[in-house]
Formats: sequence, C-alpha cells, structure tokens
Amino acid sequence: MGLPSLWLDWCAVTGHDPDERDEDRVAEFTRQAHPSRAVLRALTQPDAGHHAAPDAPAWPRDADGKPAPSLGQTLAALCWVGRDGLRTHWPHLLRARRDAYLMVLLAPTCPVDDGGGGLGLSRGAALDLAPAGLRPLRDRIQVADDPASCPACAVHRWLHVAGLYAAWSLASVRSLVNTRLDLDTHACGHMPGVGAGLRAADPEPEWETARTLLPAIDQHGAFDFWRPMSTRAVTSILALRTTEALYAAPPAAEHDREPLAPVDRHFTDDEVREVFDEADEVNARLKALLDDTEGLLPRRAKDL
Repeated sequence: MGLPSLWLDWCAVTGHDPDERDEDRVAEFTRQAHPSRAVLRALTQPDAGHHAAPDAPAWPRDADGKPAPSLGQTLAALCWVGRDGLRTHWPHLLRARRDAYLMVLLAPTCPVDDGGGGLGLSRGAALDLAPAGLRPLRDRIQVADDPASCPACAVHRWLHVAGLYAAWSLASVRSLVNTRLDLDTHACGHMPGVGAGLRAADPEPEWETARTLLPAIDQHGAFDFWRPMSTRAVTSILALRTTEALYAAPPAAEHDREPLAPVDRHFTDDEVREVFDEADEVNARLKALLDDTEGLLPRRAKDL
C-alpha cells in the first residue's frame, strides 16, 4: 500500500519529505489537512514507507468494482474536445492539450494495452519536471496504434504548443489549437505495424527554453511557461479528466451523421404582409415606450 495522496500533496506544498512521518510531522499534517482516520492509519502502517514511490501514485485505482480509466481512454476523450461539430472556445482546446500531456506524466508505466504507457510520476515530480528532465524520459513514453490514444502523440502536440509560444506568440498558439486535430496520422511519427521506428522531430524545439511545462491557463487562454499550476490544480484536473473519460462517447464521424433535409419553404404574399404588419405593431409599441420614458428624463444638463 502506498502513501496517501493527501499526505503526498501536503508534503509537496509544505516542502517536507514524504518518508519522514514522525509524531510531530503527522500532528502538523493533522492540524492543517484534517485527514480521515483511514489516511492516518495508512501513514502509521509499518510497510507504508516500503512503497513511498509506487508506480503512478496519483493515478486513480480500481474501486468498488469499477475499473480505473486507462491512459488511452483518457487521451482519446481529450482529443474529442471540440470535435462534436460545435464551436469550442479556444482556451478549452489549449487546456485539453496541456492536460493530455499531464495525463501521460501521471499514468502508469505498464504497457498501453494494460491501460498504461505513461511515466508514472507523482504530482510533485510532474510539476518539477523541467525540459532538461523530460528529454531523457521521452524514450520511455510508449506509443499506441490509435493516434487519439497515443501517449507519445499527446506529448508531441503539447511540446509543439510550448515551442510555438516560446518562438512566436500567443496568437500563433491560438491558430494552432483552433486547427482540427489530424487523428488519422501520428504526430509522433509512429507507423503502426512497422515497429517502434524513429520519433518525429519537434516542429518547434524552443520548448526546451521553458521553465515549466505545466503552466496555469486562465479563462482567456493567457499563460506563460514561468508560472506553473498548483498541486491542487493537478489533483482537480486529474479527477476531472479521468472521470470524463469513463463517460465520454466519441462524436459521430462525419459520414455517420444523418444529413439534414434541404429546406424548401416559400412564403405567400399574404404571409409576407402578415409578418410586416406584426413588425409595424412592434415598432409602434417601442415608439410609445420611448415617448413615455422621455418624459421621465431630465431635459437639460443643469437638471442633473
């Protein structure tokens, strides 16, 4: 059994070592975080420290007979954002790319067919992962045959955003994320059936100049790679995205949608006259209301 996520989050915020669980430290944790009895029992178990750094400690586990979402399932749901035929505000598309990258960092390292394919990091380790630390880890990120659920593609897409912002501007990022994702080919360069192959070159290698690769993004899409999100935000995003993945359904393909019947409607002369008469009545009511209001308003500036 690993250490409780609440304890790991608290240690990340306060700067304490999760392995140091003496009586004073646990008492401080209890005062500030108000943990449940189950969390306190887990902290005091003799074998708790033996698994202080389990694979993917933040990733949801199976509970109450319900399986945890796989990484591929979660990434595919994020790729479906904005592909339902409705106009999606571009900051939502931007967050979807960042959150897909975050999911890869936190997901288990087991094979993609077993629900993994990620790096298995803790929340704190994911936030602390700088470009220099990510570079040697990219070969450990697995690929999937489906581009929508491919971990390597998710990382490649987000690094494209990071590099584009560093080299150009936020307007360039907006243009990129508003472009419909190509889910027929792999952004990472993987070719199903050919083997591992070579990874595609990064289109914007300037992502390596960023201080953090997990920036906070506001409602207008503004962000910078010098201000990382908080540990609490990571926890909330992980819970939201994995829950959405359990209930999300892929949008119908364009060829699966029923075509709309053509509109064949012609107005008669009488119907046109009726519409105009109703419009005249509305205009007359508005004029009467304006006339009544004008008598209530001051006539001259000195009356104010």
